[in-house]
Parts: sequence; structure tokens; C-alpha cells
Amino acid sequence: MIPCPECKATGHRVIESRYQPKQQAKRRRCECKACGFKFNTQEKLWKGEHLSIVVAEPAPPTTAARLDQIEARLEALIAAKVQEGTQPAPEPAVASVPIEQLDLRTVRAYNTLKRAGVSTVDHLLNLTPADLLRIKRFGVTSLADVVEALERLGLELPREASA
Repeated sequence: MIPCPECKATGHRVIESRYQPKQQAKRRRCECKACGFKFNTQEKLWKGEHLSIVVAEPAPPTTAARLDQIEARLEALIAAKVQEGTQPAPEPAVASVPIEQLDLRTVRAYNTLKRAGVSTVDHLLNLTPADLLRIKRFGVTSLADVVEALERLGLELPREASA
């Protein structure tokens, strides 16, 4: 049995198993009994030998898990701002910055915002994360990209829609 890549415990359970004919291997999705970490293994058998090679790789986070990470990060930022006092209104020079200058990591986030009619940071700051996720083809990765870019400017998205 292979150890967990996260906590190195040896007990895990197989959640799903499937045969991959092209690689002549079995791919298994496992969960560590000790820490709950989910990971994938790929087991191959070579002809003439009864030897199996196991390659463990962390499973990509699910969309829900990624959204939870973003929400936790946003809550931490809000808590930090509350401790500092009220958040000052963005400077007019920063608010009128076009989204082209945000240096977004992905082109998809930029293109999706442009298609939705968001052209300045000021317009972006009027949208909540839920509003952004309602935009067609704007997903959790794009949201994380926008949040990160705004953090670099010292800004954050509002949690609730403004009246």
C-alpha cells in the first residue's frame, strides 16, 4: 500500500477505479483514512513481470473546494479591513483604471469581463463575487484571478450588492 502524499499515512480507501486501455494501466481515485486527502494513483503491469508501479499525484481541487478557498480568503481580507477600520473609498485615479491594466493572469478572465461590459476597475468594484460568477463562462479560476489582481491594488470586491 502506498503512503498518502499529504500525511504519509499508509491507510487509504479506493473511491473509484477504472482501466485505461491506452496506457494499459488502472487509475484509482483514493482517499486517505487519516487526513481525508484525495489523490490519484496509476498502476501499470509489465508483461512477464508481476511488478506494479504506483505513481501518486494530488487530485485537482473540485470547483466547490476552490470556491471555499476563495471565500475563506475574502473573509480573511474583510476581517483584516474591519480591524484596520473602515475601508477608504478608492482613489479616483485607481477607480478609473481600465481592466487592461489589472494584469490578469488569464486572458479568459479579461475577455469575459470585456464581453460583459466591464471596462474599468470602478465598474468591477460594483459587482459581488456572486454577480461575477453569473457571467457566462466566468468561473472560479477567473474570480480568483480578479480577486488577486484587485489585492495588488489594495482593493477588494464587495460581499453584498450596494443599494
